[in-house]
Amino acid sequence: MSDHWLYSQALPAGPADWTLQGDEAQHARAKRLEAGEAVHLFDGRGRVAAGRVVACEKRALSVRIERIETVGPRRPGVTVAVSPPKGERLDWMLEKLTELGVAAICPLQCERSVAQAKDERLDRWQRRLVEAAKQAHVAWLPTIEPSHKLAQILARAGEFTDLLVADTMGPTAPILAPALPGEARPVVLIGPEGGFSEGEREQMSRAGVRRVSLGPTVLRTETAAIVAAACLLAGADLANWKGTSQESRP
Repeated sequence: MSDHWLYSQALPAGPADWTLQGDEAQHARAKRLEAGEAVHLFDGRGRVAAGRVVACEKRALSVRIERIETVGPRRPGVTVAVSPPKGERLDWMLEKLTELGVAAICPLQCERSVAQAKDERLDRWQRRLVEAAKQAHVAWLPTIEPSHKLAQILARAGEFTDLLVADTMGPTAPILAPALPGEARPVVLIGPEGGFSEGEREQMSRAGVRRVSLGPTVLRTETAAIVAAACLLAGADLANWKGTSQESRP
């Protein structure tokens, strides 16, 4: 597969000559793409177009699309509701969650949050997701949701099959016990560095949120978000693999 992935919000229905402009054209020029080189264009919603460069100019990239395929999203559809860390740690978290293939990222406003996700900053988040997806060859971009307070997330409980919180206070079970099925739609709550307040823990307890453990060590916010997502996705992969292996046995 080509190393050159480029983002195109829209794609044609089938083979066609296609032109990219703006940031993606500049990105292609920075990579010194030449006529005849193979590229992949993706729309962030599962459609991936394979083609070849026709011309790479300063403000436009012309591509001859040869075929288009649709790739399914990663399962289960994990939503990570996380109190945003600051600076480079936020960028790193967004990059890794995109590489893993989470379905959605929701900025979570907690009593002890050190940073808030303002609407104008969410556009920057989107650009970070696109860059990570191009690097990792990810066909689906996570949805960036508006900032939520904890009560607002809990009010949406009916949208999710599982409500989980990575919190070491109180009884917890390993996050992979048991692994969630592929059709699950879990949301995992990740608090700020200072942890959730007692009031917030009471809210989650009343809402039936299940505490899960990410191991015996104390993780930073961005590390916890990535570990939680990786465990949920890998657990479903493993369960599916075991089921496939058993079905294939004589």
